[in-house]
Amino acid sequence: SILVYVGKYASKGDYYSYRLNIDYIDIPVFARFRHNNFTGEIGPCFSYYLNHKEEDNLGTIVYLNRPFFRFELSGFIGLGYQLIPDRMAFSVRINNSILPIREHLFGSQFRFNRGQYNTVLNFVFQVSLSGKK
Repeated sequence: SILVYVGKYASKGDYYSYRLNIDYIDIPVFARFRHNNFTGEIGPCFSYYLNHKEEDNLGTIVYLNRPFFRFELSGFIGLGYQLIPDRMAFSVRINNSILPIREHLFGSQFRFNRGQYNTVLNFVFQVSLSGKK
């Protein structure tokens, strides 16, 4: 996941950027629906945290090294189209964490906002080499 923010004074050369890269191993469990050449997917995803890297416009951030929770539970939904039936497909999936991936900077919480959450947008291009499934 990557989040990049450029401050409102960018036109004057005063830039502030922030980037967070997180590596997970994901195990999606989903139902797939098919109608003609269109497909839909929905289900939960269980993820295990591997590592991360945080950067701002000055480089790697080490002073805010706050731990991430080892496990993430998220839900995802996707839509796809069979370009060549049973051979080639394209789909778009969005995945959003249900539980926080880590606490807020000062541990604040308000109602359903219990910490930082993860959102991922995937573009998937699939090719089947064996023909029919």
